[in-house]
Amino acid sequence: MVKRIYFAVLILIILSGCSQITGKDVLLINIKTLEMALDQKDWESAEEHTDELQRLYEDNRWKIQLLGDEGEYEKLYEGIQRLKVTIREEANPESKIELATVKSLIKDIYSL
Repeated sequence: MVKRIYFAVLILIILSGCSQITGKDVLLINIKTLEMALDQKDWESAEEHTDELQRLYEDNRWKIQLLGDEGEYEKLYEGIQRLKVTIREEANPESKIELATVKSLIKDIYSL
């Protein structure tokens, strides 16, 4: 009986420690800062945040692949690439549309 209680406590500790490892929060925080850079038309900062978003996607790709279906994570990758191009071209309305698309895809993937 005591072993079962210890086992249950151990499982709870392990599961509570793993609650924020999916990458959703860091992706959404990066998107929020990217939105602020686009609102201020700070293209240099926006490009840096987009590169960071690309890196975060690469770091969390296997988690995203587990959570979403193939179409979702491929569209997310394509959306990030289109976002990089629109920011490089300093196209503010298009950049905001692409960022909204990327944000929506992330929310859809993580909506379990």
